[in-house]
Amino acid sequence: MLKALYQVTLLSILLSYYTSLKSLIYLFIHSLVLIHTDIIEDRRKDSEGRIVSAKYVKGKLLGKGGFAKCFVGHLLPSKAPYALKIVAKSSLTKSR
Repeated sequence: MLKALYQVTLLSILLSYYTSLKSLIYLFIHSLVLIHTDIIEDRRKDSEGRIVSAKYVKGKLLGKGGFAKCFVGHLLPSKAPYALKIVAKSSLTKSR
């Protein structure tokens, strides 16, 4: 009887440690993803002149050309997918 109780207690302790370890591993991996993720902020004026801001998480490269690169972007916090066209500032020139 005591041996069975000991085994059940040991099993529940091991299961508890496993669950905690699994949670820690998930949090560690999730934090690494957030560290290496680019957040793109889009700011523009709406038709009434108010500044509207949106944040996107930049995903994989869809394609590139001579002027810009296109990436998958997910709107925060809804995570709705969008295509982001990112133009390098160096490629923009003022006309004289």
